[in-house]
Amino acid sequence: MQLFKFILTVPQSSAALAESLLDSAEVPFHQNLDEVVRTCDGLPGRSLFIYAEPHQREAWEGLLATHGLARYLKIEPFEYDPGAWVEKWKAYYEWARISPRLAVGPDFKPCPFAVPVAIGIEPGQSFGTGVHESTQIALTLLDEFLAPGASLLDAGCGTGILAIAALRLGAKAALAFDIELDAVRETTRNAAANGVRVESFCGGIEAVHGSFDVVVANMLGYRLQAIAQALHRAVAPGGLLVLAGLVNKESAAFVRAFFAAGPRFTELRRLQRNEWWGAAWRREEA
Repeated sequence: MQLFKFILTVPQSSAALAESLLDSAEVPFHQNLDEVVRTCDGLPGRSLFIYAEPHQREAWEGLLATHGLARYLKIEPFEYDPGAWVEKWKAYYEWARISPRLAVGPDFKPCPFAVPVAIGIEPGQSFGTGVHESTQIALTLLDEFLAPGASLLDAGCGTGILAIAALRLGAKAALAFDIELDAVRETTRNAAANGVRVESFCGGIEAVHGSFDVVVANMLGYRLQAIAQALHRAVAPGGLLVLAGLVNKESAAFVRAFFAAGPRFTELRRLQRNEWWGAAWRREEA
């Protein structure tokens, strides 16, 4: 797959502007905060990495030029082979112990922990292997607050790891959806490999009807905000809402916006790991 790697090395004084600009344009980016870099002017800087498809290149260049950042931009061709990436990444994929009773990891390696619930995931193209902090936050909150016999909705399921964990931890049923067909296929495959059945479909939350005892969503804040009202409605009165995939710097603003309208929710517990946070909320009874 042909991509372009955008390397935007901006002065420290412009880093916040660049991050906000990319966030507002919904452009995913990466950065290495441990690396000491200098801009084309020789100033101390910060590098942001953006991977874009050929049809996106002109739009991203124009966006940066409009805000006076084009001269800090370097573009390199980048060949991406999804299959080769997965095989290379497998060597570094290890088991993680989430709690005294739960561990997640690669299905091709034995679990090294003596836990009642060990969930093996086949790494594919979808998010949710258990390595990322946001996934571990969501799993920890489910492990703590999920009641036996609960019904669960997994919004944006990826590999299906959260729905599978919920069923293995005692949920009676799980519905999962994702806008990517590959994710739905991986969810079905991983569920079967772990001895559970997750009902899943390719689509958005607008196709979900009814309410659930638990609703879990692990995705970036702007995506959660876009479906906030639908997520609120999906939580049954007295039910549990678990959100992860949130960045610390946007914490207060996200909470204000996400709960600005709709039913009342009470925060039960908040977890933070590195730059990520998530929390569990209880919806008030009707």
